[in-house]
Amino acid sequence: MSAHYAMKEIKRRKLRSLANILGYVIAVAFLIITVSLAQGYSLVATGALERIGTHFVVYIPVSTGCPCQLAETGAFFKGVYTATFNSTLVDSIRELPGVEDAAPYLMYRLDNLTIGGIEVNALATETDTVSPVDIVEGRYLLTNDSNGVLLDKVFADLMKLNVGDKIAAFNRNFTIVGIVNPSFRSRPAGIAQMYALLSVVQNIARFYADLFNFVVREANVVLVEISPQGDEAYINTVKQHVLQTLESYAGRKGALSGYQCAVEARKVIPVTETSAWVTSIVLLASVTLFSLKSQFGSVVERTKDIGILKAIGWADSDVTKQIFFESLLQGLAGGIAGIGLGYMIVLLTPQLGLISAQNLVLTVSPLVVTIGLITSLSGGIVAGIFPAWRAAKLQPAEALRHF
Repeated sequence: MSAHYAMKEIKRRKLRSLANILGYVIAVAFLIITVSLAQGYSLVATGALERIGTHFVVYIPVSTGCPCQLAETGAFFKGVYTATFNSTLVDSIRELPGVEDAAPYLMYRLDNLTIGGIEVNALATETDTVSPVDIVEGRYLLTNDSNGVLLDKVFADLMKLNVGDKIAAFNRNFTIVGIVNPSFRSRPAGIAQMYALLSVVQNIARFYADLFNFVVREANVVLVEISPQGDEAYINTVKQHVLQTLESYAGRKGALSGYQCAVEARKVIPVTETSAWVTSIVLLASVTLFSLKSQFGSVVERTKDIGILKAIGWADSDVTKQIFFESLLQGLAGGIAGIGLGYMIVLLTPQLGLISAQNLVLTVSPLVVTIGLITSLSGGIVAGIFPAWRAAKLQPAEALRHF
């Protein structure tokens, strides 16, 4: 009986009921949309943020002057000319505990032009130098691109070069297959003006080494990617083992270049999602308070009606149930409608191109839906308890005397 009269009362007071329901709709839809977006972006960001501090490079700085007195040429990195080494060192570093991948890198300089020789399809190459996701025009290097080259975007714009153009450099003719804009995560190795296959740059280096009578081996930098698992102490320990291995091989002091913010970066990962949850809960609490105030107002407006009902024999429990059911039904209706609205917006957002993020996949977690419905119902319960209790305490004679 109470539920039946609660439905009738909701229909009779359409505007007040609609306002309460709409509040729950907005709150639940906001919860689903913001948390789903936050979770989607977190998945995209997690990989990059977890990896900050886990990719770095090691090298042996030698001199600010080049090894050849006749020309400004030689293996070059971070503003200095460096020692070179064979790929067996890279293999040794790759086998160290905690090292996920290691790759050779040869950056060579001729006058003011630098070219980086990369080993494509290596994880350490992609995280420390350039990767396919850094391509802004054209394509990434293939293993058979013996005459192909990637240009840094700044250099390409300065020289007014485009994909497909030819460029003469390092006593060779190259075809530009792609233009790259290295991202923040892939800059520990620094930015070269050109990138080619490692074997190509090794041949270039040998040509000038033979020409000017100095020695260049297979690489001058080791690109390293370590496991993102573990705390800051673990990461630093692995880095030190890598550096010590390099120094033992070369017999001289080495240098390490990378980001020193691994743990701090990981702390950023849950911030967006946490903020979405907090904001949504605050909004839902505000809606509950609004509904509570609205239900109290409804009780005041219906004092006479409640007095009549009690005068004709309604028990306190009947009055309490009616007010309570009204609030509960409003919370339920608002929760269901909010879930539907939020779900529809989340699914349509990427299809309509309203947001753009590479690899972003939006889904609505069943947990978010469940929490949205539970919180909406909880809001209806909380908003109905106190008004229902107040209505039950009204005495028939007193209620009728006010009208």
